[in-house]
Amino acid sequence: MTGSLVNRPPSPLATVVRTGGTVSARFEREYATDVDDAWSVLTEPDRVARWLASVTIDSAGAGGGFRLAFGDGEARFAIDECDPPRTLAVRWLHGDGDSAVRVDLAATGERSTRLTLQHSRLEPRTATGYAAGWHVYLDALRAHVEGGTAPDWDVDWPRLESVYRETLD
Repeated sequence: MTGSLVNRPPSPLATVVRTGGTVSARFEREYATDVDDAWSVLTEPDRVARWLASVTIDSAGAGGGFRLAFGDGEARFAIDECDPPRTLAVRWLHGDGDSAVRVDLAATGERSTRLTLQHSRLEPRTATGYAAGWHVYLDALRAHVEGGTAPDWDVDWPRLESVYRETLD
């Protein structure tokens, strides 16, 4: 079941910051699940596929790597840090320079977890697209974990990309 943002309360925007020649986007979200379940949603391929993309793990743990099959092609990642169930830090291996994605989990209650996602070293010309993408994917993660309506990529991504473009200009 999918639906656009029009049918749901808005989730918080990322903090988008330009530093020198690159941009970073930082999201903080609370999810109604414990840290171990949140870690599972981030690292188990069958669960990742339900909210993000299908995963092929080449080698698990720090020093390993994996691939995500998005609708517009495959993306490759190198795992820099893996500290279950708290931190996953990866490099997104782009053809024209790598960006960095770090996810930190912290318990905020018995069945409540804060997820902080920081995507840094983004090129300014593509940063708003990545910010909009993560925004939609983190809303899809919420729908997977807590139930409810998943976002509609084709409706929500263009609207959010425009909002993030305005915040960066």
